[in-house]
Amino acid sequence: MFKLKNILITTFALAKMIYIDIFYGMLPPEENSPRILRSPFSSPALFSSLILLSLIVLALPASSQAQLPGVWAEFESGQWHNASKDSDRASGGRFVSWFDQPERSNYLVFTLEEPIPSAVLFIRYSRPGATSFLNVKFGPGTKPEDTRSPDRLATQPTGAETSFQWISQPVGNLSKGTYVLVVGCPEAGGGGNLDVAGLVPDDKDSRWMPPNEVENGALVGTGALLNETRPSSVYDPKKALAANQTQGDKPRSPGAPLKGPTITQNPEEIKDPARKLNYTTTWFGNDIVTG
Repeated sequence: MFKLKNILITTFALAKMIYIDIFYGMLPPEENSPRILRSPFSSPALFSSLILLSLIVLALPASSQAQLPGVWAEFESGQWHNASKDSDRASGGRFVSWFDQPERSNYLVFTLEEPIPSAVLFIRYSRPGATSFLNVKFGPGTKPEDTRSPDRLATQPTGAETSFQWISQPVGNLSKGTYVLVVGCPEAGGGGNLDVAGLVPDDKDSRWMPPNEVENGALVGTGALLNETRPSSVYDPKKALAANQTQGDKPRSPGAPLKGPTITQNPEEIKDPARKLNYTTTWFGNDIVTG
C-alpha cells in the first residue's frame, strides 16, 4: 500500500516530467533535422506519465487510511486451519471460515520490533449462531507449544457470516521479540469466523477500540474511545446461557432433564383395560407376543 508521503513525492516527479516533455515538445527543431510537426501533447512519455498519475490518484483514498497502532496479522495467513472465503467486509479481503469443529486451530506469529506496554490482544470475528467461545493461547516464542494455558473468549452472535465484531484480552507488558497466538474451536458448532488479530498498547482508561469499517481491504480510521471501560471478553457460561435464552435460543444445561409438555392424566383411566392400546411383538416374521 502506498503511503501518502510517497504519493506526494511521486506526483511531483511525474508533474515535472510532464512539464519538461511539453516544454521540449514546443521547441523548434534544429536546422539540420527534418521538420516534423507534432503537438506538444503527442509524446508517448507524456501519455505514460498521465496514466501513472491517474493510477496514483485512484490509490490516494486507500493510502490516506490511518495506520493503526501495534502489530497486526491476518488469520488467513496463519498456519493449520486457514481455509478462507472472500469478503469485501473482511480485512485483507478474506476471512477464515468453517472454524466450527473441535480441534480446529489457527496460529499466528507476531514480531515486535519494539516493546508494547500494557498490550491488548484484539481479534475480529463473526458468528451467526448462539454465543460460544474460542480457546485462546498466547506467549513468547515461535512455536504453538510455546504458548501458555488457554483463555476462553466469548464469541457472541454478530448477526451474519460477514458481520464482524471485536473481542479483546489484556496480555501484559510485551518486550521486543517474537510471540505466538493460537486460537482454537472448542466444540462442534462453536467458535466463529476469524478475520484479523492485533497487539496494541492499551490506553490509560482501557476504552480504545479498533475501527470496524473496511474499505479496499483495509480497516478505515483510527478507532474510537468508548464511553466506559472496554467490556471483558472472557467467556462466562452463565452469562452465555442467559444471553442465548434472551435471543430465543434456549439450550439445555448439561445434566438437565429433557422437558416436554405437561400431561394431566387420571391414574384410574390409565389402568382401565378398555383404554389400553393393542400391540404385537414380531420376531423374524413370527408374532410372539400380543396384548
